Amino acid sequence: MQGAIRIGSTVIGLLIIGFVAAFVSDSFLSARGAAGPTAMQSVALFQSVLELVGLSLASAILGAIVAKIATTNAGMAVFGFGYFVLAMNLAGFEEFVYQQGNVWLLVCELLFVAMLIMLGSLLIFAVGGPFESVAEPKEGESTSILQVLAIGLGVLPIVYLVAQVPDKGQVLGACVLGGIFVGFLTRKFLPSMQPVCMFALPVACGTIGYVVGNQMTGFTEELLIRKSVSHLLFPTPIEYAGGVILGVSIGLNWLAFLSVPEDAQKS
Repeated sequence: MQGAIRIGSTVIGLLIIGFVAAFVSDSFLSARGAAGPTAMQSVALFQSVLELVGLSLASAILGAIVAKIATTNAGMAVFGFGYFVLAMNLAGFEEFVYQQGNVWLLVCELLFVAMLIMLGSLLIFAVGGPFESVAEPKEGESTSILQVLAIGLGVLPIVYLVAQVPDKGQVLGACVLGGIFVGFLTRKFLPSMQPVCMFALPVACGTIGYVVGNQMTGFTEELLIRKSVSHLLFPTPIEYAGGVILGVSIGLNWLAFLSVPEDAQKS
């Protein structure tokens, strides 16, 4: 019965936040008449940023409720699903190029989104509690900041290898796979660390991908037509957010079930 309640609350949370995200996407209308692809390119900049913050807040609150009823990891999945649905309803990187966007716009918006994700993660972990499947720290064991950062950067090679074209499905899939990879690495090499920062960190690391990709090839309409743009530039900030959060949730959960005894598999 308890399992059914957990599954039911998670499904309801996903449905509600999916509907909210689809509604919010209407405010991201650009000067070219396309939805998005970024909040900062919207003709109604203040409204789109405000609605992005509102969606993040609604996703975090729903995620916290689900985390309290089900598990913290389920709550994070609900949180990420809001961004995922929003990304599905917005234009992608090609439209960003056609609107004469620049790399610093991507960097600024991605850092802003990463900050919203971090705040949402703190709320969900505060309400849902820590992951019970996290191992007890061994005596003398410590977590290196460089190790955490290196794991967060693990999303970039996956995005580079998987996202061969700037198509919505391929780019979102690359972000999800990158998130799964980060989740695996977190469980493998940081088994005693609560992963509260591991949802926002890989998203923030996408800024490094933007800068490196811009240095490698830059992006113009001509380069886009010739398919000569670095793959690191393909995900938009919202695509990074939606894909990575869901991916990390999956990666953490899968490896937890492979490595933790059955009675500890709550998260």
